[in-house]
Amino acid sequence: MLTLALDTSSPAGSLAVLRDEKVIGTVSTWTDEIYSSRMFRHLEFLLKELSLRLEEFDLFAVAAGPGSFTGLRVGLAAVKGWAEVYGKPIAAVSGLEAVATQSHSGLSLVVPVLDAHRGQVYFGRYRRTAEPGENRLALEGEECVMTPEEFIESLHAQGGGSDYAIATPAPALISGAVSRYETAHAAGGRSRRSIGRARAVCRTTRLSARATRRGGGFAHSRRELRPAHGRRAPLEGAEGILSIRPIETHDLPFIMAIQSACPEIAQWTKPDYARVVEGDMTGWVAEEKGEAAGFIVARRVAGDLEILNFAVRPDARNRGTGAALLRASLDWGATFQGEKAFLEVRASNLAALRFYEHNGFEVTGRRPRYYSAPIEDALVLTARLASS
Repeated sequence: MLTLALDTSSPAGSLAVLRDEKVIGTVSTWTDEIYSSRMFRHLEFLLKELSLRLEEFDLFAVAAGPGSFTGLRVGLAAVKGWAEVYGKPIAAVSGLEAVATQSHSGLSLVVPVLDAHRGQVYFGRYRRTAEPGENRLALEGEECVMTPEEFIESLHAQGGGSDYAIATPAPALISGAVSRYETAHAAGGRSRRSIGRARAVCRTTRLSARATRRGGGFAHSRRELRPAHGRRAPLEGAEGILSIRPIETHDLPFIMAIQSACPEIAQWTKPDYARVVEGDMTGWVAEEKGEAAGFIVARRVAGDLEILNFAVRPDARNRGTGAALLRASLDWGATFQGEKAFLEVRASNLAALRFYEHNGFEVTGRRPRYYSAPIEDALVLTARLASS
């Protein structure tokens, strides 16, 4: 069986090709740029190196989170498109489960940990199941997000005296919290811990084999553990009718139509939006019941996030479309550890001002006569990114 697996959940994304249970090719890099923005370049290179075509694969496997909102959207959308075009099954797997699967510990309880940024970690508790010929893992409870200190306290509170292994590709995330806990609870420590490195999510061969045995079912949803407010939360439910995805060439006529219906925003040309598709800027479109309902365009400026243009179709407003688009751009800004997001809005656009203030922005400056047709001042709005 030939499997193409991808992980677009973080800057350290990767692609891998497996023939049965042997990895025959992989590409993995680390930059400040989220992996989804360069995944297709790497895919073209990998397929050329292996003399393969997409239609030859028997299974498409993808990391379904937790991780970058935008990155996960791109990965899930890509494999869903390939599966529909070529009529092949999909395996959407938890990144935490993949880390747990690659733990070399023989202990029955494995606790995978990943970086959630903002001073927090993702984790779950996976119990090994004794099935003939298999070494499978079953999730106990829910995958969660907490601070490292809360994670260690929770682990000891739930684990009791049982042995467990912590598996993480970044031991520094929790080493300080482990040390502080052991100092404070020197008498207690019957549990045994091993902090080891896990291979990339998409390199696990057992996940693809398991998915094939199950029939390759696919739930088109991302695993987002962090809520808009609050410190911890269980996994969200299945994705609703609203879909946020990167802007593509075929979206440009619809974006121009939305722009025409929203004279209060910057009136760009079609070549301006084509630059988004080409990668000069980053943009997302919201689809509601198969139709484009809005879009947002942003870019990275000196480590911060600048929102350049943003509109929601008038008949699609007041039902969360704008908030979802804005959240996608802010989550992208958080991936490169920016300090703030900023934008300009017409001083007379009171509805937009209320919307941005409701979503954490505040007025921090004024630019006289910034807009033309008609000439008008611009208010500068700023919000701190969650990563800072």
